[in-house]
Amino acid sequence: MSAARTAALAAALLAATLPVTRAPLLAQADETADRARDLEGCDPFGPCLDPLTIESAPVDTAAQFPPPDYFAKGPEPIVVDPAQGQQHVIGGGFAVPDRTAPWMAQIQRPPRLLRLTARNLGWDERHHCSGALIKPGWIITAAHCLDDTLDLAGNVADIRQLNYRVRLGRKDISLDPSGSSFRIVRIERPPGYDPSRSGYFSDVALVQYVADEQTDAARGVQAVVLPVDRRPASQQVFGTDIVRFYGYGLTERGRIEAPLLYGKALIAPDSQCRNPAIALCGRQIASIGIPGRQSSQCHGDSGGPLVWFRDGKRPMLIGVVSHNVGKASCGRHRDAGVFTRISAFVGWIERIAGPLPRG
Repeated sequence: MSAARTAALAAALLAATLPVTRAPLLAQADETADRARDLEGCDPFGPCLDPLTIESAPVDTAAQFPPPDYFAKGPEPIVVDPAQGQQHVIGGGFAVPDRTAPWMAQIQRPPRLLRLTARNLGWDERHHCSGALIKPGWIITAAHCLDDTLDLAGNVADIRQLNYRVRLGRKDISLDPSGSSFRIVRIERPPGYDPSRSGYFSDVALVQYVADEQTDAARGVQAVVLPVDRRPASQQVFGTDIVRFYGYGLTERGRIEAPLLYGKALIAPDSQCRNPAIALCGRQIASIGIPGRQSSQCHGDSGGPLVWFRDGKRPMLIGVVSHNVGKASCGRHRDAGVFTRISAFVGWIERIAGPLPRG
């Protein structure tokens, strides 16, 4: 057979097989898109994912997201007592506008912890830690978030044993249903983490999640992956750029507030931060319009992301909330907040979770 006839036959065979091999794939993609559009909680203004495939299906990376204060002119008041019209500005920080932090995750306690109490937990008591989505099936948080109190004797267990869950697509943690929850199947800390050492050394962790029978299959998840910083510490220069940290933690009122909050900070020079190879120290910025108040992380914010917006619009995960220097009331002190430097752990993260999406 001549070369020309061979080429023609090969082309004919390829043309004949294309409809057979592509049609099911295209039909499956169309079916997935149709299903996503029909899920509760979805709208045409942002990404919406199928909760049954979110741990394995591709997830968009946050490539173009302006900082949350781009949409807000000032501190966002929270109505404390609607009957009296009282308002309060939370924690010296700000309420996050809708769809401006779709990478946020919550680690949530179950409705009941029978070894601690016979009653159901309130929405605020169910909040354990914050986190961020870094790839399908994985969130990042703080290592000290992986354990919690087991019983009244003070024993502890890890969050997987305690049946805690990952919740995604949630802005207001008092609303139920809101977002979707997932079963925790794996937790990992870096080898250098030692809770007995001062300063929460290597305070970062990975949590793998999957959908299960408790996952609301009818509710879409508005979520995107937050790209991580890969630059060595020696190449990280933030200068006077303002960074933002996010969380659902306590405020100066001593209680969890329902909406997702963010605060602002300036990254201190490495010479002013203990363990700068693996940590970042954020100097608090006085909240605009609130004299004497600072935006500071607090209990419950642990594990939440510290985000640097490159060129003012490209978010990058540079740290996770670890702890504060010194002891003071939340939202009322000027001591540095300490964040685990993510770039120091990228190699470890990818050995556990596989390659990370790049922003």
